[in-house]
Amino acid sequence: MKKFARFAAGALVISGPILTASAANATLTATATASATLVTQVAVARTADLNFGSIGIPSSGTGYVTIVPGASATRSASGGASTVGSTFAQASFNVTGYASSAVTLALNGGTNTVTLTDGAAHSLTATLSMDAATSSNLSAGGSLAVNVGGTLNVPTAATAATYSTTFTVSASYQ
Repeated sequence: MKKFARFAAGALVISGPILTASAANATLTATATASATLVTQVAVARTADLNFGSIGIPSSGTGYVTIVPGASATRSASGGASTVGSTFAQASFNVTGYASSAVTLALNGGTNTVTLTDGAAHSLTATLSMDAATSSNLSAGGSLAVNVGGTLNVPTAATAATYSTTFTVSASYQ
């Protein structure tokens, strides 16, 4: 009887789950979902133009007029240039798109220096600046206000005239 008990115990040990060739090669599957959310393109709209205002030409050297952009833009003159009157304005843009999205902003295609001309052979140089970071986020409502100011160089040799140019603010999703 002892031999039978030993044989039965051995049989129990090796009688566990036995995989057949077809069970070992079985293919298991899982399912996933593919989705996409389409959003409107980011857009930029100009709401105000940059206006350095009326400026007195310096008697010597090069003068500067600076508009610091922001919620309350300021204007100052230095180097012999003077501001005449109180009229000036920062440029303002409204960037819109998908709520809370990160956007990359570029001022004038990455070239912050512009040349203003009077339509003749006279020109002035300005270096532009934005109050928003080049990497910014749209609000929960999907918008961002961007203001642009800059520093206008006014040399003694400048001709009295009205000078102008155009520049761009662009935005893209990150």
